[in-house]
Amino acid sequence: MSVYVDNTPYGALRSRKSISIPLAAGQHHILVETSRGKSGMTTVDISPQAPMTVTIGLSQLTGGVKFS
Repeated sequence: MSVYVDNTPYGALRSRKSISIPLAAGQHHILVETSRGKSGMTTVDISPQAPMTVTIGLSQLTGGVKFS
């Protein structure tokens, strides 16, 4: 899966692996695309006082991207 943050390529996320992306406070758009053409996007708003973790994975039923 290819990971983009604020329209900038960040890296690749392999199956059953994780990726840590340090982000500044504020709003960020995260886009993930699979090699099979599926994609998913979410927007996160990070507060300076509250760290945030976004989990990205594949939906087993649809092969799409899911965020939690």
